[in-house]
Amino acid sequence: MQCTNVFSNPTAATMQTDLVANAPDFLIAINVVKETGTGNSNYYNVAFTYEGDGSDVVSDVAAAMVAAFAQGSNDSFVYAVGFGANIPNYSAVSGGNSQGVMYQFDPLNVLVPVTPSQSAAYSAEATAQVQAVGASPGGQVATAVAPVDASGQNTFTNTVTQQTNAAVSNVSQISTAANQAAAAGTTSTLMIVAAIAAAIGAFFLLSKPKFSVG
Repeated sequence: MQCTNVFSNPTAATMQTDLVANAPDFLIAINVVKETGTGNSNYYNVAFTYEGDGSDVVSDVAAAMVAAFAQGSNDSFVYAVGFGANIPNYSAVSGGNSQGVMYQFDPLNVLVPVTPSQSAAYSAEATAQVQAVGASPGGQVATAVAPVDASGQNTFTNTVTQQTNAAVSNVSQISTAANQAAAAGTTSTLMIVAAIAAAIGAFFLLSKPKFSVG
């Protein structure tokens, strides 16, 4: 957000108070950080979590924030630029129930186990996709304005790390499930083949030839 006040710029704390008091309820976990430097001293980074119904567009949210500043401290702002920094929520449930990367091993894995190299390749892909969110412009802003936890760690950075680990765990779970299915499929196939072979053998061994006397 860019401040267009004529005389002075508000503090980040003032802006945050305005948003908490006057912005719509669908904006939560609000945090404001004022940029430094002579050239951008009137710019502020505002990070928040959107929990609306999905009907709001960027201009709606920006307008609500501008109105909140004007209503609270009578500060004038214009929306400059925004970035989304959503991280896919990876579920470590085998079967590919993740929101984000959907893994699809080779169809032959129904009968042939997932190899370590296959699993490693998918783990690397999952890691790269999560890390790309953290390194994106939105991720950089989120990292800059995210609060720290009780141990002094950046909460957004922690989220990236946690979701990376969850994504890798998800790949491992899917690999395990695929290998279990392959093992079960192999066992079932062998049992069927054995049953057929036994039936054929019994037919030849137990059947008695019939003779007719004329």
